[in-house]
Amino acid sequence: MAETNGHDGEWITLAEASERSGISVDALRRQVKRGRLPSRQEQTRYGPTWLVSAGVLPSAPARVDGAPRVGATVGAEGGAMLALVEQNRQLQVELVAKAEAAAMWQARAEMLMGQVRQLQLALEAPKPEPVTVEPSPETEAAPEGEAKPWWKFWR
Repeated sequence: MAETNGHDGEWITLAEASERSGISVDALRRQVKRGRLPSRQEQTRYGPTWLVSAGVLPSAPARVDGAPRVGATVGAEGGAMLALVEQNRQLQVELVAKAEAAAMWQARAEMLMGQVRQLQLALEAPKPEPVTVEPSPETEAAPEGEAKPWWKFWR
């Protein structure tokens, strides 16, 4: 048995420590290897196994979905983190609801625009009848002695 850091108390296997802390077995092994976690090695009938001190287990950060990990201890910083994660989750729910409402109003606006276009086509202004101006006897032809108006020069 090789005991490190001189910790007494409850010693648990890496698998148990992983369940309690929410940290993977591989991450715990890395911490043991770096000397950050008090550990000792014991011989079992299946070969040597590493045990870690249960009193100094680190806790994993809260999950992204806001649910705390099973068996994870929450400190002062962890509580603040959980509150922030919960607030983030609530804001995401609000954002989804507002995005759905915006999509609904956008669809309604597009429908109303279609109706306005149809009404505009139905109420199109009537085209005026072409007006034909018939020449009056005064503007027809001037007597021979009189001069024609300038606009009738080519007639």
